[in-house]
Amino acid sequence: MIKIIRRLRVVVNSSLSQNTITGLKVVMAMALLAVLFYGDVIDLVTLGQLITHPQVVMHIVVIVLVSLILSGLRWNLLLSCQGIHVSGIKSVQIVFITVFLSSFLPGGFLTSDALRTAYVIREAPGQRTAATWSIFFDRVVGFYSLFLLCFIFSWSYRDAISQHVSLQLLGSIAAGVSFGLPLAIFVFLRWSHTPWGGWLFSRVRSTQLRWILDRLVHAFDLYKETPKRMALVLFLGVFNHALTIACILVIVVAIGFGTLNGSDYVLVTLWSTAANALPITPGGVGVGEGSFDQIAHMLEVVPSTAGYGTIFLVFRIVSSMALLPGLVFYLIYRTDLTNILRDSTP
Repeated sequence: MIKIIRRLRVVVNSSLSQNTITGLKVVMAMALLAVLFYGDVIDLVTLGQLITHPQVVMHIVVIVLVSLILSGLRWNLLLSCQGIHVSGIKSVQIVFITVFLSSFLPGGFLTSDALRTAYVIREAPGQRTAATWSIFFDRVVGFYSLFLLCFIFSWSYRDAISQHVSLQLLGSIAAGVSFGLPLAIFVFLRWSHTPWGGWLFSRVRSTQLRWILDRLVHAFDLYKETPKRMALVLFLGVFNHALTIACILVIVVAIGFGTLNGSDYVLVTLWSTAANALPITPGGVGVGEGSFDQIAHMLEVVPSTAGYGTIFLVFRIVSSMALLPGLVFYLIYRTDLTNILRDSTP
């Protein structure tokens, strides 16, 4: 009885803590949007015109749908490298469901990745660790491809970047990730297979940590054995970010905005996408818009008063429509989801 009471306390405290954090994030998002509206970062008139523009809506929805399908196929490639056999269609469905839930149900008791792990374990029982690593590497590939593109395009804007300390910092981060991450992986793999590396692993006191490191090395080895497949995974990661850029350009072309050209918007989109991923507000609401506007004005040759944040908010609102298939898949597999959550509860 005492154990049951203790467990209930843990569950309640965890739920209250999560709800508190979620509530704070929602309040912060609303406050940021209010500041952006009153600061003319977001133009309500232009916003209304664009989110009802038929061509803008159609093009963005189609592009985002393609992006989500490619994300599912990219993850499926990583699963296959780990020896997890899940159909490409099922992988795409799981991605749609988890993206939909994480976007419309912020602060739920399962994060998008945790839910994705639960789904794939349902499809491939007994491969929990391999499934978890596939999702981790999927995130790493998306993260790396974004900063690689940031570095490439930042190099073309050296003069503009040199005039702003914040842009210099962003450029340095992009360069560090672009070169540092592959180097770190290479050194880790070479070091882990040496006697010295084996000796250091054996000196790790935590049995759980030692086991995690061993599984990490094993996962790296499996991915290393399929270089062509991994090159395709990286290409799909880069292409997905290119599709996001395409959505922004669709909006810009639909209505003249500010004094930036097409290539300027590429760099602005990449950096604001990175900022939008910061877990400050649900879905990055307000953060992406504010970053987009600030970086856009930094790159302007001819200063303007354009509310560039409107562009990113239009992209956010319209792209949400492309997530509706996730709701359909969720309703179809709702019984499976109930079983998944029940089986995943410790």
